[in-house]
Amino acid sequence: MNVLIVGDTFRTPELRHEVPLGIPDPFFYVELDGRRIVVINAMEAARVDELGIGLEVRLSEEFGADELRRSGLDPHVYADELAVRIVGGLGLVRATVPRGFPVGIADALRAAEVELTVDQGHFDDRRRRKTSRELAGIRRAQRAAEAGVAAARELLARAERVNGGLVVDGAPLTCELLKEHVHAAFLARGASAQELVVSHGPQTAIGHDMGSGPIAADDVVLLDLFPTDLASACVADLTRTFVVGSVPDEILEWHRLCREALALAVAEIRAGVDGGDVYRLV
Repeated sequence: MNVLIVGDTFRTPELRHEVPLGIPDPFFYVELDGRRIVVINAMEAARVDELGIGLEVRLSEEFGADELRRSGLDPHVYADELAVRIVGGLGLVRATVPRGFPVGIADALRAAEVELTVDQGHFDDRRRRKTSRELAGIRRAQRAAEAGVAAARELLARAERVNGGLVVDGAPLTCELLKEHVHAAFLARGASAQELVVSHGPQTAIGHDMGSGPIAADDVVLLDLFPTDLASACVADLTRTFVVGSVPDEILEWHRLCREALALAVAEIRAGVDGGDVYRLV
């Protein structure tokens, strides 16, 4: 099966799986007759080549990129024409592509009689088989998530009651302050997150309320953290609930139920188990 992926590695997970680098501009990945070919601009070529994972690196300039750029073509027309030249130059006449393949480029290639077949399941199955780089990235992201929880817990533990609220280091304890410390913990471990949930009180009942405002004494604080490892673009996801002060009986019962559900799930986890069955059990 021949494969074609066009995109950048920040927004195209199928491509990041094959080329484990952060590359912001679109490029071409082709599997043809056992070869794994990357066609990319000269600025990025050396980085891809240095990966040492058997990729054959070709320059887009080799297929007339500079000539097309100087011709004054509309940028979208330029992208379509370059795609036709690259695919034609490689001798690719049919390929399997992911569901998110660019429609404009697909139209241009099909007009040039290149047969494209969408098969997202094929790429999903590939990505289920994690590479050693991805496994390491998932573990780093998980450690970053745990560090974020620890940073928030440390602030909550040091908070002092003042006039019905909480103060730490002389400043009001707020969701925003907790988020600052969580973000710092992420960055210290090579991870980041565009969003994270640090909510309190009634906010915690709204699934993805990101949280805001001052935290009261005896308040419930929810952390839902999903940092991305910057080196691999792999993600972890960790949720924890804290109570600052006395714990209501209702929260204690929910905690007991969660522990029971976790024990049930862990007892069922093994190779080949259907995740849906475990979900329904929980």
